[in-house]
Amino acid sequence: MAVRLKATTSRPHEVDDHTREACKVMIERRERKPYWRHTKWQMIASLVPFLTVIIVLPLYAEQLNSSKFMGFPLGYFLCLHGLVLIAVITVASFVNRQDAIDHWHGAHEDS
Repeated sequence: MAVRLKATTSRPHEVDDHTREACKVMIERRERKPYWRHTKWQMIASLVPFLTVIIVLPLYAEQLNSSKFMGFPLGYFLCLHGLVLIAVITVASFVNRQDAIDHWHGAHEDS
């Protein structure tokens, strides 16, 4: 059984259907600035809680270490598990909010 391939004769100035579809999905130039402004502020809003916890928690870790939780000093336990929990929550909320921004500006992926 022979498979016959279709020969394509696309020239550099011709635009195929796939490229034409990609152009329809792209955001218009005038809408890019508000989109990136919203994305930038979303990133800053997502980093602030995480950076606050990274800076503030170690300042109080010594005082928290006087208490124990599950046999571990409380400051150590909160730094270890608290930072991971805050990171997971921050990333999840960022992805959710960025998806909403993408839909709002028409830059979402169709799936």
